[in-house]
Amino acid sequence: GAFELSERLRQRVRQVCKTFNISTPVTNFQLSTIFVDEGRRLLYCSIPKAASTSWKRMWLKLTGAISTENKTSQLTRDAVHSHPYLWSLYHPRFEDTRADMLASYRKMIIVRHPLERVISTYRDKLEGYTGRERVNFRKYMKERIEEKFGLSSPGDLVSFVDFVRFIVEQDNEELVQLDPHWRSIHQLCNPCAIEYDFIGKFERLREDS
Repeated sequence: GAFELSERLRQRVRQVCKTFNISTPVTNFQLSTIFVDEGRRLLYCSIPKAASTSWKRMWLKLTGAISTENKTSQLTRDAVHSHPYLWSLYHPRFEDTRADMLASYRKMIIVRHPLERVISTYRDKLEGYTGRERVNFRKYMKERIEEKFGLSSPGDLVSFVDFVRFIVEQDNEELVQLDPHWRSIHQLCNPCAIEYDFIGKFERLREDS
C-alpha cells in the first residue's frame, strides 16, 4: 500500500544521503516551499509539476482558509499560489517556532520523476501557453535562451531541445523566473536535512493522496 511504498522510499533517501554524505542546511527558499497546517501539526513541501496546485487547493480547504462548502476548483491557479492564507514556514509569524515545527510536526512530500517534471513544464508553460497567465513565460524563456546561446529565431516558440539544453547548462547563480518548475527535489525540499514522514508519488497520486 501507500505507506509501505512510502517507507521504502524513506529508507532509500536515508541510504543515499548517508552514502554520499549529503548534509546541507535548510535555506529560506526551502522554508518558503513548506506549507503549514497548525491544527493538524502537519507540513507539506510543495514540488512544482507534482500536483502542487491541487494539493495547495486542498491545503487551503484543510486549514479553513477557504470554505469547505465551495468547490476548491473554483480558485484559479494564480489565486491558489498567491493566496494570503497559504502560510509557509518562511513567514515571519513562524520565526520563533519553525525549528520546533520542523522537528515535531509530521511532514509530507509528493515527488515525481524529474524528466516528467521537465516535460510537463514545457507542455504547460511553453507549448501550451495561452496568454492568460500573469507571466509570459514563453517570451521570457525565449529571451533568456537566445541571450545565453546567442540564438535568434522568428516568433516566440521555444524548442524542447533548447529548453533542455538551457536547464542542463544553467549555472547555480542564474536565477530564472519560475525555475522551481525544474529545480531538483533536493534543492526544493532538502530531504537529507528534513526527514519526511510520508513520501507520495505523482505516478500513484490517487492511492497516495
